[in-house]
Amino acid sequence: MPCSVNDNLYLIMEFIQTDHIASDIQRARAISDIVSIEVPLDIGPGPIGGGRIHMRIFWNDQISDVDYPSIQDLEDHLNRVLEVFEMRIKELDYIDFSHERIVCCYTDLKKAHFLVDINGQLWVSAFRQVNFLPETFMYFALGHQLGGD
Repeated sequence: MPCSVNDNLYLIMEFIQTDHIASDIQRARAISDIVSIEVPLDIGPGPIGGGRIHMRIFWNDQISDVDYPSIQDLEDHLNRVLEVFEMRIKELDYIDFSHERIVCCYTDLKKAHFLVDINGQLWVSAFRQVNFLPETFMYFALGHQLGGD
């Protein structure tokens, strides 16, 4: 938890004595809980609190080069990129997020980020890559990372 003392910002972290990495079932439940977090109605795509999208599987440097004030801006940009590189996803002519839910996407799905403490409590760490995004991004993350370490 962040706190400020004499204009200095400190981040206080709790030490958690972990016992083992969570099972796949526990990981799936945790991801489901995160995705079900209620998203504010007027939120743009990106991390909680605003800013550029952090997502390892989408940009090589993990942080988008562009700010997206709205989901429509993100959609338009992705369609322009696909057009410039003459790429299409399967048989889609364009990306359309208009019928998708915006969800809290936890995309850094390494097994080591899902730990169980000595009391059996599940803990999730590494929240840098949590963003409010169309649910397609969560499906993409699941398809590319869930089986990996």
